[in-house]
Amino acid sequence: MKKVYCLWFVVFSLLGCSNQTTPNIKGKTFIQNNSNYTISFDAKENKFYGKALNNYFGTYKLEKNQLTLELTGSSMMMGSPQDMKNETIYFENLSKINSYILNNKTLTLKGNHIELIYKEN
Repeated sequence: MKKVYCLWFVVFSLLGCSNQTTPNIKGKTFIQNNSNYTISFDAKENKFYGKALNNYFGTYKLEKNQLTLELTGSSMMMGSPQDMKNETIYFENLSKINSYILNNKTLTLKGNHIELIYKEN
């Protein structure tokens, strides 16, 4: 009988481990730590949107902690040359993202030598 209990314990322990998931970003909005830039992830569709100097939007692909962002458009408001340059760099960085970490309401988007850090809004 002890063998049966041990077997059940092992089976349920393994099942418990396999159900661990990466924290979900769907349906959440985040604000970047060093600016007022935001990013939101739609809960129902694989779409994201946010505000930098301009409003922007695109689609995302999410698999475990792997994240790919494809920026598809933005509004076209003018700003100072420096603000416009910063936004261009931000948009370029979004296209380089390939993974994320969500820990205690801090979202870190990572890519090729890129790290964008946000707080959940």
